[in-house]
Amino acid sequence: MTDAIVITGAPGSGKSAVAQAFTTLLENAGVEHGAIESEQLAWGTPWLSDAQVHEQLERVLADQRRYGRRLFVVVATTETQ
Repeated sequence: MTDAIVITGAPGSGKSAVAQAFTTLLENAGVEHGAIESEQLAWGTPWLSDAQVHEQLERVLADQRRYGRRLFVVVATTETQ
């Protein structure tokens, strides 16, 4: 089983700060987890589509599950309503 907490919001809304604070709490509590900002997967030229980013994110999470991580914190910027 895999659980994920997805933090979304507009650019500059504090998503990364919330994720950093939350993952620090998880770490202090000894909870194994992984964390990723999904935009990092799209960076480069050409910029990847949302579908390509989602596909790549699933592969990253699958690798993390192989390492025993079952909880993920994912940060994603929303550009539209």
